[in-house]
Amino acid sequence: MQFGIAGVLWALAAAVAVWTVVNRSRVLRADAESFTTDRGVRIPFDSVFLIDKRKWDKQGIGFVSYRDESGVEKRAPLDDLK
Repeated sequence: MQFGIAGVLWALAAAVAVWTVVNRSRVLRADAESFTTDRGVRIPFDSVFLIDKRKWDKQGIGFVSYRDESGVEKRAPLDDLK
């Protein structure tokens, strides 16, 4: 039984290590005119029309609703871990 539990814990540790390596280069960047999401999408501040902060205090997650160049409404997540 102990070897089984140890195997599960090692598998979880490996999954956390992989997740950490994958996410370590994700960064949210901003300049005077826009911000760039961790996936490389540039969002001008002028196109933002709604900031949803309902989950920010407890989970550190927010969402920004914006219109892209063609006028389509989209939503980008903001995560305080990035």
